[in-house]
Amino acid sequence: MRNLAFLSLVLVAVFSSSCASIKNGCRNYETVTLYRQDIRPMIEASNSLQTFDIEIIFGRKSVDGMLLIKKQTKNTVRVVINSYFGMSMMDFESSPHSFKVHYIHDALNKPLIVSMFKNDFQLLLGQNFPEQFLAQQSTCNNGESLITTFLSEKKHLFRITSKKSITEIKTPWVKIKNIYRSDGRTIILKHTGIFSPDIIIKKNSSE
Repeated sequence: MRNLAFLSLVLVAVFSSSCASIKNGCRNYETVTLYRQDIRPMIEASNSLQTFDIEIIFGRKSVDGMLLIKKQTKNTVRVVINSYFGMSMMDFESSPHSFKVHYIHDALNKPLIVSMFKNDFQLLLGQNFPEQFLAQQSTCNNGESLITTFLSEKKHLFRITSKKSITEIKTPWVKIKNIYRSDGRTIILKHTGIFSPDIIIKKNSSE
């Protein structure tokens, strides 16, 4: 557990200090019409229960546990965060048009934190995209593309692979990076707000 926490802090530090821009290697652009189903989100919810390791970092303190995700209906996803000791930290349902909290621990029950989880997971699950929307699409290296669009009147940038999977997101409140390694993948959420925590989500390849 301690090694996981140390690795998480190192990953966040590397991500924060990286000078690489989400726009690196991108050029030209055209206005295109896109559809929500055309883009694979960072986390694809399914009818089967998915489990991840999650760590929420507040400065030098952190809380880690399990992240459970399962599709409830076509558009609704249930998300549960538990500690490794079985204590429930947060339980909510998210859809493109709604967000319902079933339970939240007192330590997290603050409007800023609830709003952060809502916005973050709608990004991760691809629920923030309208069914159809206009975007600026740029061609990037390695067959990737950059999509720039305004969602809820805020500028969003998405780095997309040739297989239409999102590898990187930049918004006014958070930067998200999807890192693949031999032992699995790690999603890092680095928030811009001084009082907002950083979040690490990890999925081992053996799971």
